[in-house]
Order: sequence, then structure tokens, then C-alpha cells
Amino acid sequence: IDQAVEDVYQIVVGMIGHHPYALFGHSMGSIIAYKLAQKLRRNNLPAPLHLFFSGNNAPHLEREDKKKYHLMDDEEFKEEVLELGGTPEEFFSTPELVETFLPGLKNDFKIAETEELVSEISPFRTNISILLGKEDDLSAEECHGWAKHTTKICNMYYFNGGHFFINEVTRQVVERVCKTLGEEKLAQSNPI
Repeated sequence: IDQAVEDVYQIVVGMIGHHPYALFGHSMGSIIAYKLAQKLRRNNLPAPLHLFFSGNNAPHLEREDKKKYHLMDDEEFKEEVLELGGTPEEFFSTPELVETFLPGLKNDFKIAETEELVSEISPFRTNISILLGKEDDLSAEECHGWAKHTTKICNMYYFNGGHFFINEVTRQVVERVCKTLGEEKLAQSNPI
């Protein structure tokens, strides 16, 4: 994860400070966005207008039902990943794709599943939004724990679907992000 955060940091650092920006991450991307925002803050760069964390539990809480996908045999892994959604069934029926991409996909799960919990919460001074699938297997505590990661407002938005709800309701997710950013820009230009 730290290498992924560093890679993204190197891509965005030159752009930060020229215009308002926001960060959005889904699933493992939530961890990357969270750690990226912390790194930007440590390096005294301007804070994002808003932070969006999607499809993941608060980084200081262990998942109650944490499966270890990366330790499953290939057949069990295939069944579990298909149940999660987000990966087309055709992927697993094409031997060349499986041979090429299965090790990388398992490695992505390993990275996310072995990431250490945040031991010390250092809340952002930015509003955050948590986007979740109603049928995802996250507990209320795992979701609402995100509120500890901001000194400002933490909004929860639930969408129809499971873990990969963003593939099913993309338009609604984009509308929520755009509406939130519009409200943030308005609040920034008209502070109370």
C-alpha cells in the first residue's frame, strides 16, 4: 500500500495547490486515498476540498468477518470474487486471462488484507463522505467508525448493491460526488 501511495503522490504532488481538489477511493482505493491525504497533510500541502471513501471500513477497525481471499485456492477464490461482483464472469472462463491476471488479482487482495490498522487516529479538518453498498458485508460500526477521522462532518451514503455497487449505480455515485463538491465550493466561497 505504501508504495502505491507513493506512486500516486508523485503523480499528483505537482498539481496540488493550483486548484481545489478532492480524493476518492473505492475498496483498496479507500486505503490509498486515506494514506495519500495523510501524506499530503504531513508535507504541508493544501487540504482537499472533500474526501470520499467508498466500500471500505474505517482504517482503525478490523473487519469482523475478514476473509483471507489471497489464501484461498484458485477455485474458491474465483467463486468468492464472482460473488463480490466487479469481476466479469468471462474473466474466469478465459484461460489466458486467468493465467496472466489471477496472480496480480490475488496480490491486490493480499495487499489489502494484510495492511496494518491505523494505530493512531489523526483526524482530517475536511468534510468526508462514506459511500457504501446496502448489501455489502460491512457492519454499522465499521462504517460509522469513519466519523472519528474528521473534525468536521462525516456523511454516510448508502446505495443499492453489494461491494461493487459503484459499477451498478455509477450515475447516482457521480451525482452524489458532484452535488457534494458543489456544496463544498459554495460553502468555501460563502463562509459563515
